[in-house]
Amino acid sequence: MSTDPLQRWTQRDLVGGVRSTPETELSAWICNPSTGQPIETQRSTSTMQVLRAIQIADDIDRAGTWRDTPLELRAQLMESIAQELDSHAPDIAEAEALGTGIVISVTRMFADSLGSVFRDAANRLRSGWTSTDLSEEQRPVRLLRLPWGPTVVLVPWNSPSGVASKKVAYALAVGAPVILKANEWAPYGCNLLADAIERAGVPSGAFQLVHGGAEVGHLLVSDPRVRAISFTGSVAVGRQIAQAAAPNFTALQLELSGNNPAVVLEDADIRATASELRDGMVKLNGEWCEAPRKIFVPRDLHDELCDALRE
Repeated sequence: MSTDPLQRWTQRDLVGGVRSTPETELSAWICNPSTGQPIETQRSTSTMQVLRAIQIADDIDRAGTWRDTPLELRAQLMESIAQELDSHAPDIAEAEALGTGIVISVTRMFADSLGSVFRDAANRLRSGWTSTDLSEEQRPVRLLRLPWGPTVVLVPWNSPSGVASKKVAYALAVGAPVILKANEWAPYGCNLLADAIERAGVPSGAFQLVHGGAEVGHLLVSDPRVRAISFTGSVAVGRQIAQAAAPNFTALQLELSGNNPAVVLEDADIRATASELRDGMVKLNGEWCEAPRKIFVPRDLHDELCDALRE
């Protein structure tokens, strides 16, 4: 099945500083959601490679080679990543639009913001964020922000590189080796993020990228060498991750959708309210974790608001 001009979009692992094509071909296709055009089959990192990535992250953590890198050098690397992301923002926007079906005007805004995330991480390192003095008189207290250890990042399909950047930037900045699993339905933005991190000169193995579905995810989150997991996605998958990680007491950060009620007051401008609610409801094709999920409105404004929303 021809992929024609879309052949430049590929899935590539980054394990131990080496880029390679994931070994296993899955049954599902990655398709352009806007047209239905097939791009390529989903691919999965082999079990051996996933376990190797975890071992590399564990070795780096135990040796302290990334954690003990001087703060200023880590800050400079964060800034280098930011510059790389700025330079390739148009490609990232295109990759995210291709993978998610979200209009490119929105993915451009996301792509243009990725560099600022890594700059913020650099600024935090320089501001003393990793060690804060909270002492009172005759009571010395210091808050230390230390890496948990090898950290796994799992991202959703609706904004993969945006979500990944926020999770990866601060984990790397604080000194944790990171393994990112690209979303199997929209992997291309995460591949470009990996390219940027590699070009910036982050030491081999401090950041790694793998691919695949639930099987790869389970290998990552159930391994006792993984000490922290950050996941954004559904409640069902979040529950599975929590169950798999519980025997190891792995630190979890789970963002499992949102509730997001909107409250409309008696004196609200109904047309302006409807406009704001509409923008929230349809952003990211309606698959936005911050979208309004329910609306509380006075009974006497109910019909007017519904009419304005329909219009």
